Amino acid sequence: MRTFLIIVAVVIFAVVGLVWFALSNVNGLVETAIERSGTRATQTDVAVSGVDVRFTESKATISGLTIANPEGFSPGNAFELGGITVALNAEEMRAAQDTQTIVLSAIEVEAPKIMVEFLSDGSSNIKALQKNVSSLAGGQDAGGGGPRIIVDRLEIRSAEVTALAPGGRSYDLRLPAITMTDIGRSEGGLPGAELAAEILDEVSGTVLRETAKANVMDRLGLSGAGDAVRGLGEGVGGGVRDLLGR
Repeated sequence: MRTFLIIVAVVIFAVVGLVWFALSNVNGLVETAIERSGTRATQTDVAVSGVDVRFTESKATISGLTIANPEGFSPGNAFELGGITVALNAEEMRAAQDTQTIVLSAIEVEAPKIMVEFLSDGSSNIKALQKNVSSLAGGQDAGGGGPRIIVDRLEIRSAEVTALAPGGRSYDLRLPAITMTDIGRSEGGLPGAELAAEILDEVSGTVLRETAKANVMDRLGLSGAGDAVRGLGEGVGGGVRDLLGR
């Protein structure tokens, strides 16, 4: 009997030790997961400088998230997302007792930087990244397993866009704040790929509207690339939707 109790005690201590290790290293685990999944989806380097998960507040902060330019473009990053805060709607999730639906009360992205690089043939780094992400989404079953996600509120503030043309010509543009609410609410949640398409539709549309207002393509001497630029906006969100059959 004593031997059995010792074994049970050892098992309990081992479990407690594993839980403590997991909790103490959760920030690093989340950081690694973001980098691995992001790199797989974009087929380029995705890095995070830090993650701070606060269980008691149902909140996480992601800092220094960057997405490198794809192959064939200049060194550097296509996206530098600055600070990202994600808040979980834990109360609604507990009330619903639905383990397959994740409800986020807020996603806040502060001061992201976006570099849109155009080549002489009209192709762009953003379209190349979109193609990489779409190829992954197209190989997955959007209606299959995995959690569905609802976002009560998404805010992207103080976003800056740099449009870069061959020869080093560039033009900087600041975007107005982007706010979206109840994303996926009417559908009872969206799979990750569809949620991304919904958000990217809004972001790319804003980029195109502001680019047109500022006559950016004329300023860069790329007036003839209008069709390619329109394709940028249509491809980012629409391409994912087409692949998902929506």
